[in-house]
Amino acid sequence: MTRIGVIGAGFWARYQTAAWHEVEDAELVAIADRDIARAVELGALRGIPAAYSSAEELIEAVRPDVLDVVTTPEEHGRAVEAAAAAGIAVICQKPLAPTFAEAEELVALSARRGVPLLVHENFRWQAPIRALGAALDSGRVGRPFRARLSFCTSFPVLANQPGLRNYDRLILADLGVHLVDVARFLFGEAHRVYAQVATIGADLSGEDVATVVLSHDSGVVCTCELSFASIVERESFPQTLALVEADRGSLELVPGYELRTTTTTGTSDRQCAVPTYAWAD
Repeated sequence: MTRIGVIGAGFWARYQTAAWHEVEDAELVAIADRDIARAVELGALRGIPAAYSSAEELIEAVRPDVLDVVTTPEEHGRAVEAAAAAGIAVICQKPLAPTFAEAEELVALSARRGVPLLVHENFRWQAPIRALGAALDSGRVGRPFRARLSFCTSFPVLANQPGLRNYDRLILADLGVHLVDVARFLFGEAHRVYAQVATIGADLSGEDVATVVLSHDSGVVCTCELSFASIVERESFPQTLALVEADRGSLELVPGYELRTTTTTGTSDRQCAVPTYAWAD
């Protein structure tokens, strides 16, 4: 049984702790938050037996096998450093750190200590994205040369996460990293990245609209369209839509988790089943 300690008891921790119960041979043993009352409350809800006010206290008391860091980026460094010092593996929410330099330091520290450090990028593991990747790998549509990934919505994301209003980097840090990682999963690493941003909503420190263009080593040019301000006819939240153009056809993820494959012989489609859970919102 792998013993899991959780750092953070905020919005996403509610889902993260519920999801751990779906993982075979994983056991939640402790949770920590700066607000100890919040840690106690979530611990009681999820059947976590011990609550603490810091990563250091949790590590010293229970020595988990894995530390799951579900806090704001500003708090990631302290938790990762504490885990590395204790030789404990870490799964850390994205973005890994507020700056690239700090992220590099955490990676280097974990490497020196020989401690696994994983960044929690979950979009590439979603059933429709896996199906799209498998369809690309099959070679049926040939070699891809251009792609578009789109997550444009007017769903009130900030109502659930009001703290995002104060972030200088809003949609790029919250959502953009996911789509960029999906692009990396599908088309490999990129050697050039260009982004243009806009702030449409009121009372925001950062951008709520962004367009990111990646030039991949594989030759694919991928555009990632991101928006929390798009009022569209068919709301598809929380689905990532996609169009991949290749030399023998195209692949398209459309609303409703449907994957369409088009070649010179016509178009076929398949439904990409998405698992559902009682705790999901």
